[in-house]
Amino acid sequence: MGSFALFVSALLCIASVLSSYGIVGVEGYLKYDTGSGIVDGKLNVHLVAHSHDDVGWLKTIDQYYVGSNNSIQGACVENVLDSVVMALRRDPSRKFIFAEMAFFSRWWEEQSVEIQEEVRQLVDAGRLEFVNGGWCMHDEATTHYIDMIDQTTLGHQLIKSQFNKTPRAGWQIDPFGHSAVQAYLLGARNICGSRTFGSSSQIFANAFPVHYSPPDGFHFEVNDDFNPVQDNPLLFDFNVEARVNDFIAAAMIQANVTRTNHIMWTMGDDFQYQYAESWFKQMDKLIHYVNKAVRQLEYLMGRRSTSNANTDGLGNALGIAQHHDAVTGTAKQHTTNDYAKRLAIGASETETVVDSALSCLLDSKLNGQCAGSTVIFSQVALHHCDFV
Repeated sequence: MGSFALFVSALLCIASVLSSYGIVGVEGYLKYDTGSGIVDGKLNVHLVAHSHDDVGWLKTIDQYYVGSNNSIQGACVENVLDSVVMALRRDPSRKFIFAEMAFFSRWWEEQSVEIQEEVRQLVDAGRLEFVNGGWCMHDEATTHYIDMIDQTTLGHQLIKSQFNKTPRAGWQIDPFGHSAVQAYLLGARNICGSRTFGSSSQIFANAFPVHYSPPDGFHFEVNDDFNPVQDNPLLFDFNVEARVNDFIAAAMIQANVTRTNHIMWTMGDDFQYQYAESWFKQMDKLIHYVNKAVRQLEYLMGRRSTSNANTDGLGNALGIAQHHDAVTGTAKQHTTNDYAKRLAIGASETETVVDSALSCLLDSKLNGQCAGSTVIFSQVALHHCDFV
């Protein structure tokens, strides 16, 4: 990679960054470091978690909220908000933006006093942020400017009365075209400007290169067809290096059409985050491993070496093999191959353990202190066995 380095963070607007925390362990529980912050002179990738929730489209607003009529579209905004709040409460480094107050107002009225207080804390900490903040994301070409102001005011009144906040970022990601009126209104309501351009710029705008979704391969809704970051070195399909390389390649493609060294990935799409943990967990891993790779140029090596062989692998494989789709032969062929691979590896590791144990037992000089295997033990091949 030469002198090129890429740093990833999840942030909102210009200056908000995720807090830092360290690694607890490699095997078992691992706490991901997602607080790199801005690095001058490097390509900075900002992950912005969002869900675009149309206030009526293929379904009515009520159907979208409660999740009915799913034969047309599987979407439930109530689930989105429930799931996002739970995921944010689970990890203080996570952030999320939400725009459509017509949905949020319904959800808010249904929450207990305790949940409402926790959500206020999330908003105060900047971890749940309302962008645009209108009752909907209004169209720009066909709406009258008074109606644009009125619907935005309706949403802002709710935010102000419940959270004492005023949205500081615009979020017009799906209207069919843009208008000068919208730009004027954003500037008039003190949406974030850019210090880079000084007083000559009222607002700082960004145009997405393709869509308001992430690059291909980085959609993490639970029912999406994606490759998760598999970072457990004790399991098969370990792919940290491959996923890091995919991330860097996608970032470079976007960097080639971006003027600055800051690019934004909009991590979400229509009615996404119905299971928010799926998104946040994958983003946590990507931030952690991409930054680790560009700083140290090293990755975990994957499944551990058999030098630490034990009988756990065989016991685990035998247990899995008793599954009703394993021992019966009703699984797919690639799954059956995986069962066989696990049994073979487990048997090999167990033979190593047995070799070492026999060495201790047969060599009285060792007094039970085994440095290595000196006797090779192999099972007798049983070609036929009957009950007697």
